[in-house]
Amino acid sequence: MRLKLHRFAAGFTLIELLIAMSLTVMIGAVSYRFLDGAINAGDGATQRLQELNQMERFWTLLSADLATAVARDLPSPAVGVDRLQGMFDPESAPPALLSASGDGFFLSELTGRANAELWLVRHGWTNPLQLPRSELQRVLYRLDSDGVLYRDYWQEKNQTLISAPTGTSRITEDIESLAFRFFASASETAEAAWYPSWPATSQTGGLPRAVEVTVESEAFGRIQRILTLTGGY
Repeated sequence: MRLKLHRFAAGFTLIELLIAMSLTVMIGAVSYRFLDGAINAGDGATQRLQELNQMERFWTLLSADLATAVARDLPSPAVGVDRLQGMFDPESAPPALLSASGDGFFLSELTGRANAELWLVRHGWTNPLQLPRSELQRVLYRLDSDGVLYRDYWQEKNQTLISAPTGTSRITEDIESLAFRFFASASETAEAAWYPSWPATSQTGGLPRAVEVTVESEAFGRIQRILTLTGGY
């Protein structure tokens, strides 16, 4: 009797196919979680780097502005009257720097810029295009209600304080608070003092020797630095 040999086709059973599909789905899910985590970590690192760059930009700009601040007399506008001029004795030194509550001043009203925090005049404004303008620049820092910090600037040309700025830079955001203190002494031998605003009652004009700046932000918490001024007393 001749034996018949049957050749069976190789393949997967239904159970084996279901197991293979389950393993593929599991591997895909785990790979997606790793990929999603890597993408989120990359986005977080990019955002953190952007926040750090913005904060460093703020410190760089403010340090440069204060280091080059000048004790300049109040301007005499060609048109109109400066609202700050009538607040001081003509024989006393006018303020060369103003903070939001300096000696009872309302800086926002004086400058026409809401949420104004610090105003000064600096020198050394670079002019690579050789434009017909002064190298002096007015600067105003302001922090709006949304936590965005701006730097307004004007070309110094004896215009009134309330004139529109030449330009505005958005420096950083998510700032919770911004505070200043001002360091000055009447003479080399007098006891130096910190003032919560400028000009202070006992320091009616000129520049302070240093400014203590305290910034609180969502990203970095509380940061405090002391910046010096070359023209202070």
